[in-house]
Amino acid sequence: MRAMNFILTSNRAFPYGLAALTFFPLLFVLPGPRAYSGDLLDLSSASHKPTESIKPIVDGGSLPFYTFAMSPSRELWLCCSSRDNAALGKIVVHSVEGKFLRAIDLAFVPTAIGFASKGNDVEAVFVAGSGKMAKLAPDGKPLTVIDAPNIGNREEVLALMKEEARKQVGDLLVGVEKQKERVKKQIVQLEQAPVGETTDQETKRLRRLKLLQQQVKQIQITIDSVNSGEAGVNESSLASLERATGLAVTSEHVFVSLPMVVGNGYDVWRLNHGLASATKVLERGAGCCGQFDIQSDGTNLVVAENCNFQVAFYDPDGKSIKKFGKRATSESDGFGSCCNPMNVCCQGDDVLTAESSIGHIKRFNANGELVAFIGTAPIGGGCKHVALAHDKLTDRYFMFNEDRKCISVLVPKSASTGESDDERAARIAMAGLGQNLIGVWQAVLPEKNDNTLVDFIAKKYGRLTFGEKGELRNSSLSDNTSIQSNALATLAKLSGSQEAAKMLAQPAVQSRWTAIEQMEKTLRIGFFEDGVASFEARIQFVDSDSASIRFFYGSAEPVAELTYRRSSL
Repeated sequence: MRAMNFILTSNRAFPYGLAALTFFPLLFVLPGPRAYSGDLLDLSSASHKPTESIKPIVDGGSLPFYTFAMSPSRELWLCCSSRDNAALGKIVVHSVEGKFLRAIDLAFVPTAIGFASKGNDVEAVFVAGSGKMAKLAPDGKPLTVIDAPNIGNREEVLALMKEEARKQVGDLLVGVEKQKERVKKQIVQLEQAPVGETTDQETKRLRRLKLLQQQVKQIQITIDSVNSGEAGVNESSLASLERATGLAVTSEHVFVSLPMVVGNGYDVWRLNHGLASATKVLERGAGCCGQFDIQSDGTNLVVAENCNFQVAFYDPDGKSIKKFGKRATSESDGFGSCCNPMNVCCQGDDVLTAESSIGHIKRFNANGELVAFIGTAPIGGGCKHVALAHDKLTDRYFMFNEDRKCISVLVPKSASTGESDDERAARIAMAGLGQNLIGVWQAVLPEKNDNTLVDFIAKKYGRLTFGEKGELRNSSLSDNTSIQSNALATLAKLSGSQEAAKMLAQPAVQSRWTAIEQMEKTLRIGFFEDGVASFEARIQFVDSDSASIRFFYGSAEPVAELTYRRSSL
């Protein structure tokens, strides 16, 4: 068993809801501008373009959708949950042309899938998720179902989680108690009026004293909550361990990536094709934003080490074979955004990589050399799962789009005649309401606002200048370049990681906007910062000089809404 030695990052929540610790009066000072996207890559060199999408639609309605894979027999198997019962799973099978073929019911929700094959025939299908693993016959009939190996004996796992929770509670209390004592000392000092204090000075002192007294009460509430925290570790706490992040199949083994029981990170387990003899072969893998994808080249493990900006190869026992990749700032053969590549796919000796937030698909050879830039799938901002596949016969590429719950399909440019639906919608939007958007717009700041994210957006996007060719200048309405820690925490929750939050918060070297579609008086646009998708906006025009702008980030609900007026500045 070999450890994977790199920084651990995870979005698994601590079981006590200690978000209350964000009361500390800290400011996060942002670093200076830095480009992360590596988008000196010539986008026009892409061999493919997105033209359509595939959605898991059964009985006239779409299903919740988590990942997919292409079988050796050239079928797309989409892992979904039931529309009527979220605890039940369903696999929806499509042809590579997007035609619905059949649906398979499962007793649990799959989040990872792989195939055992003989030539182009499927011998067995393996799925994992919801704390389970299963071996299915080619027709989808369950042959073997087991508990995920990271859970095993549930009572023993809960005992381990409680012990870890007690340790974390102890560490947290030390820091919180010290903070409480520091504040109490400040209160004692403020309770004593200095000699010669003026009325104005007294008012300021008493105001400060009242704030610190309230802070002590809040700290005590947090301490009480932490002290009673062990009760939060129960059977439901196992849910954080149940999602499989990746599954790979070789001629002899099945590998599955699962969250660690204690600590943050992911372990990779090896089983035989009968789903027995579970052995941990990689441990403490770092996966940003809850993503840690594993695939196979037929013999070895291939891991998307997104925190390290590299692709890594390991033998079946977990011994490192080779690695390639780097963080991109200018080179086209590197990986960008806060953590990439997010997903990989093996084709013979070649490796395909998919980058979240950026949407790029690239092909590398066995030596880690960039062979081709395939194209860019239309995915939204944020760190997320972007499973991919390629059909050699039709030369179609497929990438999972988590925001739209569909698969984006990219076809060769030479085979694409005319505009795609997305291109047509964007052209109409740009020629229509997009023309009304061109110019300078300034936010009308709310008189009172308790939403720190609204406050952040009002500052970062307080003044927006939309250029005719997609140029965008955004600037703050104040000189305050700091961001409160609770606003940063909200951004981290939206984007999936602290690193992504920092990127969203800091000034961009280059900002752009693009029209997506228009619906009556509403214009939908996307913001790109240093080549990386950030916020999406929906603009409701009240008249030619007034508009309401709703900001979205990876969800169906807006994260902020502000009124803007056209400005002559």
